[in-house]
Amino acid sequence: MKGRPIGVFDSGLGGLAVARKVLDEMPEEDIVYFADFANLPYGPRPREEVKTFVLKVIDFFLGEDVKSILIACNTASAAAAEVAQQEAREIPVIGMINPAVKAALKSAQVKKVGVVGTMGTINSKVYEDVFQQLSPSTEVFGNACPELLRLAEQAEIDDKEKIRRLAKSCFGPLEEKAVDVLILGCTDFTCVAQDMRALLSPHIRMVDPAGEVVNTVNTVLQERDWRQTGRVIGAMTFYASGEAPVGAKDFARRVFDIYIDEFRLVSLK
Repeated sequence: MKGRPIGVFDSGLGGLAVARKVLDEMPEEDIVYFADFANLPYGPRPREEVKTFVLKVIDFFLGEDVKSILIACNTASAAAAEVAQQEAREIPVIGMINPAVKAALKSAQVKKVGVVGTMGTINSKVYEDVFQQLSPSTEVFGNACPELLRLAEQAEIDDKEKIRRLAKSCFGPLEEKAVDVLILGCTDFTCVAQDMRALLSPHIRMVDPAGEVVNTVNTVLQERDWRQTGRVIGAMTFYASGEAPVGAKDFARRVFDIYIDEFRLVSLK
């Protein structure tokens, strides 16, 4: 198992935020990244449809002999993390939701939490459910931000004025609720996180769960003695179900310092 790669999956490019953290924290590991461009975006799609997509990607990863799978997409995590783990059997599947909640709760006396994400993630109420399990007294407020996410999905992040306007309208209603923490409930937010932080009230802690996700998989692999050792750096391979958005490779390089030679096209069955 040690020599097998880690699978990282998103409907688009936002999951590269998680891949970047894997590269930083576990550079010895090989990574297989899959982008489901053919079905992008997941956010407005019905839950059952997203679940179907996720299970197909899980089957793809199992065919690639991965040793763990990171669902680097909140919408996919909300729709199918549990069933994906059942499909993968002994291969650990780690979604975004639980690590995000645990990261938010690291601060003492968190009373109100805001979550920004896709319509699918917010409407699922999955964050409310997990907080209810781990911290019942915490109030959770969600806000869907499809317009801001659309910029990231299409790698259109150069119009700073537009980004800031959309960002303010995105988290403004949550600031009015006097939240203590703001969870970035979609990996696509990572590429505009600095713009959001600059506009967000200083006392509100912003949580990007990508780091917590990688801490989780690192712990799981160490517990199983599946961590790669004995070399300096691993390899990264990119697959996709459809054509990448225009400028995707440049976007990956500028935002995540990840260089993509090509996306190998595969057909999900």
